[in-house]
Amino acid sequence: MPPDDDEKEFRQSVMQALPAVTVLEASDGREAFEIVQEEKLDLVITDVRMPIMDGFGLLTQLRSQFANLPVLAVSGFIDAVEVEKYDFDGFITKPLDLGEFQARVQEVIYKSKPTV
Repeated sequence: MPPDDDEKEFRQSVMQALPAVTVLEASDGREAFEIVQEEKLDLVITDVRMPIMDGFGLLTQLRSQFANLPVLAVSGFIDAVEVEKYDFDGFITKPLDLGEFQARVQEVIYKSKPTV
């Protein structure tokens, strides 16, 4: 099932919002998990609602193999209260407030970096 046009637009918005960061994109949870297995990433930003494997399934897979990899959830369909039951490192609602999104990404990446 191809991603909806709004999901493609969302991925493009993420790339534009983070110009100093290399952003890899996936159209579903399984593809995202395959990318994580091949690439060293600092952060995963996942939509909760995706085809093939949703964000909750992706989080479960990531925590089992990459326990320290920070994972942010985004959704326009559920709220932060529903996401709190899961071990995400943060939650961002859609549509994105770009300033808030950039600040949250920086916060999570900074928090996950070991201090020397």
